[in-house]
Amino acid sequence: MSEVPTSAPWTVLHIDDEGAVLDLVKDAVELLDPVGDRGFSVYPSTSFKDGLELLEKGNHDVVILDVRAGTVTADVPADAEAGRQLLARIQAIRFVPVVFYTGLPQAVEDLEAAPLVQVVQKGESLELLEAAVANAAASGLPSLRRAMEQHLADVLRDYMWEFVAPNHETFGEYPDQAGYLYLLLRRLSRSITGVVSEQVRQEMGLDLTAE
Repeated sequence: MSEVPTSAPWTVLHIDDEGAVLDLVKDAVELLDPVGDRGFSVYPSTSFKDGLELLEKGNHDVVILDVRAGTVTADVPADAEAGRQLLARIQAIRFVPVVFYTGLPQAVEDLEAAPLVQVVQKGESLELLEAAVANAAASGLPSLRRAMEQHLADVLRDYMWEFVAPNHETFGEYPDQAGYLYLLLRRLSRSITGVVSEQVRQEMGLDLTAE
């Protein structure tokens, strides 16, 4: 019997223009055993364009991606570049592990670099796709990204309000504007490096006594 998840689920964005595939994958992945104490929630998109917009606005942990939009027929050949271009656009938006789930694995197999980029062929056992998604989550990289982004946002917020704002008039008289900004960056850098390791480990649930 699976453990009952106790934390917010891993969020999986699935981009594929075949509704039946989206439904099948959603049912399978959401029944996966939790990784850590987190289950899985799948968010389907039938449009590559809409899927990229969702990725830009959201905070997904894993992306499942088809290689080609549309159906390959005798009159419509496979587009071997579509998946590569879409991966490049995803990489330009944010860091997130990608699992290609496609009938054209040969078009992207040279891009495979598990657990960051994995390739699973459609028509094979769904267990292979489930394992790839679980592998991406278990790598710790989605958790690290989330923890780092949250930590940096918290440090920057506190730094701006608690240090820059009260001292802005003093620093504003600095004759060299570039030097003033550089000084602020140096102080911010020290505030980050001083606590980032411990705080991020705490946010990821790592054992702080292991070292």
